[in-house]
Amino acid sequence: MSQASNTPSDAQKAGSGSNGGRVQGLLVVTGADHPGILDDISHYVAERRAAIEAVRVVNLSGRFALLMLVSSEEPGLGAIGQDLGLLMERTGIRASLEAAHDTNGGEGAATSFSLSAVGGGDADESMTLRQTSNLLRVLNINIRDVETRRTTGGGFDMSMKVDVPRDVPVGKLRELLGQLLGQQPVQWELAAEPVESR
Repeated sequence: MSQASNTPSDAQKAGSGSNGGRVQGLLVVTGADHPGILDDISHYVAERRAAIEAVRVVNLSGRFALLMLVSSEEPGLGAIGQDLGLLMERTGIRASLEAAHDTNGGEGAATSFSLSAVGGGDADESMTLRQTSNLLRVLNINIRDVETRRTTGGGFDMSMKVDVPRDVPVGKLRELLGQLLGQQPVQWELAAEPVESR
């Protein structure tokens, strides 16, 4: 069984984010999906006196990928990185602890939108995804989340969460999306996401 990718010094570097005097790290886990894996990981984190701040999990074709933001005093975060070999050997997953970047530094610099597209059986899912992602890249629009799936009729659904910079006119973005997605039998919608209350 391969050992954890974090040396002690790497684990300390991973805790570059801060939260009320605590350091943060991003636990990245991949592997074959099976019942109990989240329980194993959360128990591993709790044993090292760390707190789980946020979790994202995606499952595709029997494999899963998990992102877990954890926080702790520095010794606890270091233990998470140093002991990953034990977790991997026990569960059969692959895991690493990476630096957690401050997500508040650019707050207000972009507006979150939801972009959805539905294509019929004659629509090309791969082309739609590729061309849409290329357009967003050219406009410096970050794709925060994306999900596609085939529908029973042979078509597809695509949904994206994107962050549109303030210097990108939303009207122009809609125009360009219309020109691009109008080339295929695709219905699409761009809508601002609700602002979360604090």
